[in-house]
Amino acid sequence: MRRPLAALVLLCLLSCDDGGGQAASPLMEFEASDSATASPNNCDDAAADAARDECISPGTVVVRSAEAPVRPATRSESYQYEAACDPGERPQWSFITYIAHTPGDGAVHFQARVADTEAELGAADWTDVALAQSSPTDTQSCSYSDPGCPVSLHDALGGPPTVNARWIEFELRYYDSTSGDPVSIERWGVDLSCETI
Repeated sequence: MRRPLAALVLLCLLSCDDGGGQAASPLMEFEASDSATASPNNCDDAAADAARDECISPGTVVVRSAEAPVRPATRSESYQYEAACDPGERPQWSFITYIAHTPGDGAVHFQARVADTEAELGAADWTDVALAQSSPTDTQSCSYSDPGCPVSLHDALGGPPTVNARWIEFELRYYDSTSGDPVSIERWGVDLSCETI
């Protein structure tokens, strides 16, 4: 699925289904099947700061353990996004947050890959970003207020110029528990900012 984004915070809500593409706008919203809510991402904006516990600059958060389980995934979903920055600006993919439900030994594995064009995206290498699990360490929630969160895409993708690519694709791999309990994502989001070149 392909969606263009302006400089915003993107949140997948509930089903994170892959609906059709959406035009970018600073306050675009997706509901249930289209799954996103957007708002400006600006550390100098008091209203934006009030929406989260603190303003965090890129590169200040360490990447959490992101290795996938050894067994095959139960299912996966893929989401492609195009940054829609103004002329004279470049994108910076900053952070990822999520809330997952992973009973028993279930897990949700987040991977990302980036490219400057949509055509190059399919050939780009995947990078492990995060692993939501309940044990051995409970990482089911990774919001701005959770320890060690949000996950730094700046660090996971290796910093510039990779984090400045125009296109990003996320793959979420779902690993239901070995006892058959399904895992799910309540919501997830990615911070994107546009910086002056």
